[in-house]
Amino acid sequence: MLISLIIDPDGRVVAQSARADALLGLGHGRPCHEVVGMAGVDGLPGCNPVCARRLFEGGDPDHGERGWLGGRPARMQCSRAGEQIVCTIELLPLAPEAVEPLTPRQRQLLLLAAEGHTDPAIATICGISLETVHSHLQKAREKLHARSRTEAVAWALVLGLLDPEPDHPR
Repeated sequence: MLISLIIDPDGRVVAQSARADALLGLGHGRPCHEVVGMAGVDGLPGCNPVCARRLFEGGDPDHGERGWLGGRPARMQCSRAGEQIVCTIELLPLAPEAVEPLTPRQRQLLLLAAEGHTDPAIATICGISLETVHSHLQKAREKLHARSRTEAVAWALVLGLLDPEPDHPR
């Protein structure tokens, strides 16, 4: 599900889609960070009062955030468009079964990454090349729609995908 909002230079909602109305309530005239109220993957606020100001004052032309909205994982992208900001929020699947399944090797490598091992250490532990480690972790990132190794580990942990299985020893 994709929802959208239009924000003015003061950070206030000036328009929103019907889906945004249904999920977030009426936000017209309210500060966008109060309407959206998205929490980041780390649990800290993903939206804040200065995001809109930064976009208008020459900061990044785009601002992306991943986190939680209404108890569901979400990806938000805000972009400056003239004198407005267009924010789109995509609600992502919450259930592990909605994510493309990770292979046992991908789960193993993500679990080792979650334990703090570096990629070279993971290669040594598993007896595989560093390139193979990178390949498996890249495919896991793609399946989890993660932008980084850390984000892939975080989402895999949140979704309960990294519980060690007895038939897959390290």
